[in-house]
Amino acid sequence: MNVLLSIYIKGGFTIFDKILKRIDELEGEITRVEKQLCDLPAGNFVCCTSRGRSKWFTRDGDKKKYIPKANRTLAEKLAYRKYLEAYLKELMIEYEASKKYFSKCSKIKPSSELLKSSEIRILTSKFFTPLSKELQDWMNVSYETNTHHMENLIHKSSSGRLLRSKSEAIIDMCLYNSKIPNRYECKLVLGDKIIFPDFIARRPQNGKEVYWEHFGMMDDPKYANKACDKVKLYVDNGIIPSINLITTYETKDNPLTAEKVMRIINEYLL
Repeated sequence: MNVLLSIYIKGGFTIFDKILKRIDELEGEITRVEKQLCDLPAGNFVCCTSRGRSKWFTRDGDKKKYIPKANRTLAEKLAYRKYLEAYLKELMIEYEASKKYFSKCSKIKPSSELLKSSEIRILTSKFFTPLSKELQDWMNVSYETNTHHMENLIHKSSSGRLLRSKSEAIIDMCLYNSKIPNRYECKLVLGDKIIFPDFIARRPQNGKEVYWEHFGMMDDPKYANKACDKVKLYVDNGIIPSINLITTYETKDNPLTAEKVMRIINEYLL
Protein backbone atom coordinates (compact mmCIF):
# COMPACT_ATOMS: atom_id res chain seq x y z
CA MET A 1 0.00 0.00 0.00
CA ASN A 2 1.24 3.48 -0.86
CA VAL A 3 2.41 5.47 2.14
CA LEU A 4 -0.11 8.09 1.05
CA LEU A 5 -2.94 5.82 2.17
CA SER A 6 -1.60 5.77 5.71
CA ILE A 7 -1.25 9.44 6.49
CA TYR A 8 -3.52 12.18 7.74
CA ILE A 9 -2.63 15.10 5.57
CA LYS A 10 -3.58 17.52 8.31
CA GLY A 11 -3.40 15.46 11.47
CA GLY A 12 0.15 14.23 10.99
CA PHE A 13 -0.60 10.55 11.65
CA THR A 14 1.76 8.50 9.47
CA ILE A 15 2.69 4.92 8.81
CA PHE A 16 5.67 5.51 11.08
CA ASP A 17 3.32 6.14 13.99
CA LYS A 18 1.55 2.88 13.21
CA ILE A 19 4.83 0.95 13.18
CA LEU A 20 5.76 2.47 16.53
CA LYS A 21 2.35 1.53 17.89
CA ARG A 22 2.80 -2.04 16.68
CA ILE A 23 6.27 -2.21 18.24
CA ASP A 24 4.77 -1.07 21.53
CA GLU A 25 2.01 -3.70 21.24
CA LEU A 26 4.60 -6.40 20.55
CA GLU A 27 6.68 -5.37 23.55
CA GLY A 28 3.62 -5.65 25.77
CA GLU A 29 2.64 -9.05 24.35
CA ILE A 30 6.20 -10.38 24.66
CA THR A 31 6.29 -9.30 28.31
CA ARG A 32 2.93 -10.98 28.96
CA VAL A 33 3.99 -14.26 27.34
CA GLU A 34 7.34 -14.32 29.13
CA LYS A 35 5.53 -13.86 32.45
CA GLN A 36 3.20 -16.75 31.64
CA LEU A 37 6.17 -18.96 30.81
CA CYS A 38 7.74 -18.17 34.17
CA ASP A 39 4.60 -19.47 35.89
CA LEU A 40 4.63 -22.77 33.99
CA PRO A 41 6.69 -25.88 34.81
CA ALA A 42 9.89 -26.36 32.82
CA GLY A 43 10.14 -29.15 30.27
CA ASN A 44 9.95 -29.94 26.58
CA PHE A 45 6.60 -31.63 25.99
CA VAL A 46 6.43 -34.49 23.49
CA CYS A 47 3.33 -36.39 22.42
CA CYS A 48 3.70 -39.73 20.66
CA THR A 49 0.81 -41.58 19.03
CA SER A 50 0.81 -45.31 18.40
CA ARG A 51 -2.17 -47.42 17.32
CA GLY A 52 -4.54 -44.58 18.01
CA ARG A 53 -3.29 -44.03 21.56
CA SER A 54 -1.32 -40.99 22.73
CA LYS A 55 1.52 -41.01 25.22
CA TRP A 56 3.00 -37.94 26.88
CA PHE A 57 6.64 -37.35 27.67
CA THR A 58 9.08 -34.66 28.69
CA ARG A 59 12.32 -34.64 26.74
CA ASP A 60 15.79 -33.66 27.94
CA GLY A 61 18.18 -34.15 25.05
CA ASP A 62 17.77 -37.74 23.88
CA LYS A 63 16.08 -38.81 27.11
CA LYS A 64 12.30 -38.97 27.48
CA LYS A 65 10.37 -39.24 30.72
CA TYR A 66 6.87 -40.68 30.63
CA ILE A 67 3.96 -38.59 31.99
CA PRO A 68 1.16 -40.83 33.27
CA LYS A 69 -2.42 -40.04 32.33
CA ALA A 70 -3.17 -39.38 35.98
CA ASN A 71 -0.90 -36.38 35.75
CA ARG A 72 -2.94 -34.68 33.03
CA THR A 73 -2.58 -31.27 34.68
CA LEU A 74 1.19 -31.39 34.17
CA ALA A 75 0.71 -32.47 30.55
CA GLU A 76 -1.68 -29.56 29.94
CA LYS A 77 0.75 -27.04 31.38
CA LEU A 78 3.69 -28.43 29.43
CA ALA A 79 1.65 -28.45 26.21
CA TYR A 80 0.68 -24.83 26.85
CA ARG A 81 4.35 -23.99 27.47
CA LYS A 82 5.25 -25.55 24.11
CA TYR A 83 2.60 -23.41 22.39
CA LEU A 84 3.72 -20.23 24.17
CA GLU A 85 7.36 -20.83 23.26
CA ALA A 86 6.44 -21.13 19.58
CA TYR A 87 4.21 -18.06 19.83
CA LEU A 88 7.00 -16.10 21.52
CA LYS A 89 9.37 -16.92 18.65
CA GLU A 90 6.83 -15.50 16.19
CA LEU A 91 6.46 -12.35 18.28
CA MET A 92 10.22 -11.87 18.50
CA ILE A 93 10.67 -12.26 14.75
CA GLU A 94 7.97 -9.66 14.05
CA TYR A 95 9.36 -7.39 16.77
CA GLU A 96 12.89 -7.40 15.35
CA ALA A 97 11.61 -7.02 11.78
CA SER A 98 9.39 -4.08 12.78
CA LYS A 99 12.30 -2.29 14.44
CA LYS A 100 14.48 -2.75 11.36
CA TYR A 101 11.66 -1.65 9.05
CA PHE A 102 11.04 1.45 11.12
CA SER A 103 14.73 2.36 11.20
CA LYS A 104 14.76 2.40 7.38
CA CYS A 105 11.32 3.89 6.69
CA SER A 106 11.69 6.72 9.18
CA LYS A 107 14.50 8.11 7.04
CA ILE A 108 12.27 8.32 3.96
CA LYS A 109 10.16 11.41 3.28
CA PRO A 110 6.59 10.28 2.46
CA SER A 111 5.51 10.95 -1.12
CA SER A 112 2.30 12.47 0.26
CA GLU A 113 4.31 15.45 1.50
CA LEU A 114 4.58 16.56 -2.13
CA LEU A 115 0.79 16.82 -2.40
CA LYS A 116 0.75 19.52 0.26
CA SER A 117 2.06 21.79 -2.49
CA SER A 118 -1.00 23.18 -4.27
CA GLU A 119 0.91 23.45 -7.56
CA ILE A 120 1.98 19.81 -7.54
CA ARG A 121 -1.52 18.77 -6.50
CA ILE A 122 -2.99 20.65 -9.47
CA LEU A 123 -0.44 19.30 -11.93
CA THR A 124 -0.95 15.69 -10.84
CA SER A 125 -4.73 15.83 -10.36
CA LYS A 126 -5.49 13.90 -13.56
CA PHE A 127 -3.64 10.90 -12.17
CA PHE A 128 -5.90 10.81 -9.11
CA THR A 129 -9.25 11.39 -10.74
CA PRO A 130 -11.52 9.08 -12.78
CA LEU A 131 -10.67 8.58 -16.42
CA SER A 132 -14.31 8.56 -17.51
CA LYS A 133 -15.31 12.01 -18.77
CA GLU A 134 -18.92 11.51 -17.71
CA LEU A 135 -17.86 10.69 -14.18
CA GLN A 136 -15.37 13.54 -14.13
CA ASP A 137 -18.06 15.97 -15.24
CA TRP A 138 -20.47 14.62 -12.60
CA MET A 139 -17.89 15.06 -9.88
CA ASN A 140 -16.71 18.52 -10.93
CA VAL A 141 -20.03 20.17 -11.74
CA SER A 142 -21.37 22.44 -8.99
CA TYR A 143 -24.01 20.92 -6.73
CA GLU A 144 -26.08 22.01 -3.74
CA THR A 145 -24.18 21.21 -0.60
CA ASN A 146 -24.52 21.55 3.16
CA THR A 147 -24.09 25.16 4.24
CA HIS A 148 -24.60 24.60 7.98
CA HIS A 149 -21.63 25.30 10.25
CA MET A 150 -19.20 25.99 7.42
CA GLU A 151 -16.68 27.02 10.08
CA ASN A 152 -16.22 23.32 10.90
CA LEU A 153 -14.72 22.60 7.48
CA ILE A 154 -11.12 22.70 8.71
CA HIS A 155 -9.57 19.33 7.78
CA LYS A 156 -7.86 19.43 4.40
CA SER A 157 -7.46 16.22 2.42
CA SER A 158 -4.96 15.44 -0.34
CA SER A 159 -7.79 16.08 -2.81
CA GLY A 160 -7.71 19.73 -1.74
CA ARG A 161 -11.19 19.45 -0.22
CA LEU A 162 -12.03 20.78 3.26
CA LEU A 163 -13.92 18.38 5.52
CA ARG A 164 -15.45 18.39 8.98
CA SER A 165 -13.38 15.66 10.63
CA LYS A 166 -10.11 13.79 10.35
CA SER A 167 -12.02 10.58 9.66
CA GLU A 168 -13.86 12.17 6.75
CA ALA A 169 -10.48 13.40 5.50
CA ILE A 170 -9.24 9.80 5.55
CA ILE A 171 -12.26 8.61 3.54
CA ASP A 172 -11.89 11.49 1.09
CA MET A 173 -8.17 10.79 0.68
CA CYS A 174 -8.72 7.10 0.01
CA LEU A 175 -11.50 7.78 -2.49
CA TYR A 176 -9.28 10.31 -4.24
CA ASN A 177 -6.27 8.00 -4.39
CA SER A 178 -8.45 5.13 -5.63
CA LYS A 179 -9.88 7.32 -8.41
CA ILE A 180 -13.43 6.93 -7.10
CA PRO A 181 -15.63 9.85 -8.27
CA ASN A 182 -17.53 11.31 -5.36
CA ARG A 183 -19.32 14.32 -3.94
CA TYR A 184 -19.10 15.56 -0.38
CA GLU A 185 -22.26 16.55 1.49
CA CYS A 186 -24.35 16.74 -1.67
CA LYS A 187 -28.06 17.45 -1.18
CA LEU A 188 -30.27 14.33 -1.24
CA VAL A 189 -34.06 14.26 -0.96
CA LEU A 190 -35.47 11.16 0.72
CA GLY A 191 -39.25 11.32 0.85
CA ASP A 192 -40.11 14.55 2.62
CA LYS A 193 -36.66 14.92 4.18
CA ILE A 194 -33.53 16.63 2.91
CA ILE A 195 -30.19 15.23 4.05
CA PHE A 196 -26.56 15.68 3.07
CA PRO A 197 -24.75 12.31 2.94
CA ASP A 198 -21.11 12.48 3.92
CA PHE A 199 -20.21 11.11 0.49
CA ILE A 200 -21.98 10.03 -2.65
CA ALA A 201 -19.59 7.84 -4.64
CA ARG A 202 -19.98 6.24 -8.05
CA ARG A 203 -18.46 2.94 -9.06
CA PRO A 204 -15.96 3.60 -11.89
CA GLN A 205 -16.99 0.40 -13.71
CA ASN A 206 -20.70 1.12 -14.05
CA GLY A 207 -21.39 4.56 -12.58
CA LYS A 208 -23.81 3.23 -9.94
CA GLU A 209 -24.21 5.46 -6.90
CA VAL A 210 -23.19 4.35 -3.43
CA TYR A 211 -23.87 6.48 -0.35
CA TRP A 212 -21.35 6.65 2.47
CA GLU A 213 -22.16 7.78 5.99
CA HIS A 214 -19.52 7.92 8.70
CA PHE A 215 -20.70 7.99 12.31
CA GLY A 216 -17.87 9.18 14.48
CA MET A 217 -19.22 9.33 18.03
CA MET A 218 -20.90 6.01 18.59
CA ASP A 219 -19.94 6.01 22.27
CA ASP A 220 -22.41 8.89 22.73
CA PRO A 221 -25.89 7.33 23.25
CA LYS A 222 -27.81 10.30 21.79
CA TYR A 223 -25.55 10.40 18.74
CA ALA A 224 -25.85 6.62 18.29
CA ASN A 225 -29.66 6.84 18.35
CA LYS A 226 -29.61 9.54 15.69
CA ALA A 227 -27.22 7.42 13.62
CA CYS A 228 -29.65 4.49 13.76
CA ASP A 229 -32.52 6.77 12.76
CA LYS A 230 -30.53 8.00 9.76
CA VAL A 231 -29.74 4.46 8.61
CA LYS A 232 -33.45 3.60 8.94
CA LEU A 233 -34.31 6.63 6.79
CA TYR A 234 -32.03 5.29 4.07
CA VAL A 235 -33.50 1.80 4.31
CA ASP A 236 -37.06 3.13 4.20
CA ASN A 237 -36.13 4.75 0.88
CA GLY A 238 -34.55 1.68 -0.68
CA ILE A 239 -30.93 2.51 0.13
CA ILE A 240 -29.61 -0.61 1.83
CA PRO A 241 -26.40 -1.10 3.87
CA SER A 242 -23.76 -3.22 2.07
CA ILE A 243 -25.68 -2.86 -1.21
CA ASN A 244 -25.75 0.84 -2.03
CA LEU A 245 -25.03 2.27 1.42
CA ILE A 246 -21.70 2.14 3.21
CA THR A 247 -21.66 2.92 6.91
CA THR A 248 -18.54 3.27 9.02
CA TYR A 249 -18.39 3.81 12.76
CA GLU A 250 -15.88 4.80 15.42
CA THR A 251 -15.52 5.60 19.09
CA LYS A 252 -12.76 7.33 21.02
CA ASP A 253 -11.05 3.98 21.63
CA ASN A 254 -11.70 2.63 18.13
CA PRO A 255 -10.81 5.27 15.53
CA LEU A 256 -11.30 4.85 11.81
CA THR A 257 -8.16 3.81 9.92
CA ALA A 258 -7.06 4.16 6.30
CA GLU A 259 -6.62 0.39 6.10
CA LYS A 260 -10.26 -0.18 7.06
CA VAL A 261 -11.42 2.42 4.53
CA MET A 262 -9.34 0.83 1.75
CA ARG A 263 -10.78 -2.61 2.51
CA ILE A 264 -14.28 -1.14 2.16
CA ILE A 265 -13.41 0.65 -1.09
CA ASN A 266 -11.91 -2.51 -2.56
CA GLU A 267 -14.97 -4.54 -1.60
CA TYR A 268 -17.78 -2.15 -2.52
CA LEU A 269 -16.47 0.35 -5.05
CA LEU A 270 -13.72 -1.25 -7.13
